[in-house]
Amino acid sequence: MSIMPPIPLQIAQELGLCRYMHITIQITVPPSTGGTPEFYINIPEEEMAGMSVEWEAINKVRILLAPPDTEYVWRTFQLVWGSLSPLESGLDVVITHGQYGMILHEDPWVNSLTKLGYPHSLTLMRGRPEILIIENNTSDAQTMDVTIHLMVFDTKEDWEEYQRMLRRLGLVEG
Repeated sequence: MSIMPPIPLQIAQELGLCRYMHITIQITVPPSTGGTPEFYINIPEEEMAGMSVEWEAINKVRILLAPPDTEYVWRTFQLVWGSLSPLESGLDVVITHGQYGMILHEDPWVNSLTKLGYPHSLTLMRGRPEILIIENNTSDAQTMDVTIHLMVFDTKEDWEEYQRMLRRLGLVEG
């Protein structure tokens, strides 16, 4: 699978307005009967300032993803779900996700969700995080991973220049 940002984001990167980053999360969600939850994320602790991991129940975790104070905007363009173990697919592991610009909705862990990456077009800012809720309704602990591909705009000025570029290219109204 090829992971390429949309052409406007490629141009913005070439102009030095943004840089590529990916966030990879591996998580083990126990069943409701108990167990030990596990969470791994591939970014340094100082980048975690805009994120939180909250266990709503032993079998349900809520992850909020937003940039730290040192970065202005994260512009996502692809989300790739990896493997789930021991379950391979089914309706008993449910992913709920959304954000400003995307209706909060549920996706069961089925092959159409997990076999391919899918376009993921969100603008994440402090106060406007992406929300991922993972609920395990099986009788076993489930381990899964997800990678979110995004571009980082460090400053408001870079973000505004990107918006002007989109208008010049006729890709947004205004």
